[in-house]
Amino acid sequence: MAFDNRQVPSNPNLVEKVIPQNLEAEESLLGTLLTNEHARAQMGLLEEEDFYSPRNGVIYEAIRRMHSFGKPIDILSVADELEHQGNLHMVGGTTYLASLADKTLYLNNTSEYIEMIKEKSLLRKILRLSQDLETACYKGQETADNLLNYMSDYIVRIREGIDSKDLVHINSILNETLNDLKKQDSDKLSIDSGFPRLNEYLGRLRRQTLNIIAARPAMGKSALALNIGLNVALKGNYVAIFSLEMSRSEVGLRILSSASTVPSDAIKSRLESDNMEDIARAVRTLVGTNLYIDDQAATTPADIRSKCQKLYSETRKLDLIIIDYLQLMGSDGKPQNRQQEISEISRALKIMAKDLDVPVIALSQLSRGVESRESKKPMLSDLRESGSIEQDADAVLFLYRDAYYHPENKQPGPEEAELIIAKNRAGKTGPITLHWFPEIVTFREKEEIDYREAPPEQAFDPGIQLDPGPLPF
Repeated sequence: MAFDNRQVPSNPNLVEKVIPQNLEAEESLLGTLLTNEHARAQMGLLEEEDFYSPRNGVIYEAIRRMHSFGKPIDILSVADELEHQGNLHMVGGTTYLASLADKTLYLNNTSEYIEMIKEKSLLRKILRLSQDLETACYKGQETADNLLNYMSDYIVRIREGIDSKDLVHINSILNETLNDLKKQDSDKLSIDSGFPRLNEYLGRLRRQTLNIIAARPAMGKSALALNIGLNVALKGNYVAIFSLEMSRSEVGLRILSSASTVPSDAIKSRLESDNMEDIARAVRTLVGTNLYIDDQAATTPADIRSKCQKLYSETRKLDLIIIDYLQLMGSDGKPQNRQQEISEISRALKIMAKDLDVPVIALSQLSRGVESRESKKPMLSDLRESGSIEQDADAVLFLYRDAYYHPENKQPGPEEAELIIAKNRAGKTGPITLHWFPEIVTFREKEEIDYREAPPEQAFDPGIQLDPGPLPF
């Protein structure tokens, strides 16, 4: 549903109303650009489509192109450029260009002209969006969900244009940086993952970051993500989990098994007996957390953004988003191939992390090429459709369990696993040793437990006490 915001369709209900525009500002700006070299420094703030008059847009784009190549700019040189493009006659020839220069005899307010043009352009985009949605609603060929996703995605793109920033002096940046460092342990800037060494490597889960956890199937990446999600939720934070592979009942069972340290296949038998104190204790705690789960398949970034914005509007808080997993998502556009689609998805998730001011953890599959190598430890090149994912991610973490490939080497006790920090914009890279308790789908850092002991009584942060009160149902 892409459109040119200058061509707003007529509407019988708007006969008496004029489409938002300011031709005088457009002409005055072009005249200033033709005659004032210093005014051209602000040309990057507008695009050709921001002009209501097509010919004004064409002239602006010609001036901008010439300026980028360092060409001299005046009426004759711009006319020559337009003639070379075959557009001089369309814009009104040198006569129109000369008339634009006359607009600057008394006024030279470049910033004001740009602001006026940008404002009218924005109003036209909003008007066209509303009219496109109205037309689509009456035609009945699109679902309400598709239209809501389109509206949400388009509004985000509009806001990206509004929020573009100028260069900032180093003094302001250093003040902001020092203030951020003072608050580094605050949840305003980062979230405790519940894994101390992971916090050390990443500087905790920093807001506005996209973090990828990747592994081959059956390595436990979903379990690790749920462990982190529950750790975060148990500290009073708001967590949204989008499970595109498992149902919410399966996710709930895994979380209950981890929190109660009761194997998932034993939970049912415990519920049927009187020996369910550990399960009841975990349930009491879990229902008090701010943990939200969505299991809708074929989810797109716009779906996730919309649901998270709704959650935030209701709670005024959102601290972590987990997506399981990236390759099961669909894009909001119509890409030509799967690689382009994954590129659009990863970029959309990175933008969402910044716009919603939360860390996003997205799980990703690795290519089958890992299986054909002698060393099964993953590398960045093993990411499926890896180019865009690696580029957009602030951190890439690989989960690897050697015993999966070499069961004959497995030692008694919990299985050892590696969480490999392969990319980290915030600091160092390297491996973190974890212990894996498959019966209760739980990972813990090696330093926190002795491998000869049974799984810890409290499967998460030892400082968090499970509520011993009565069941809530």
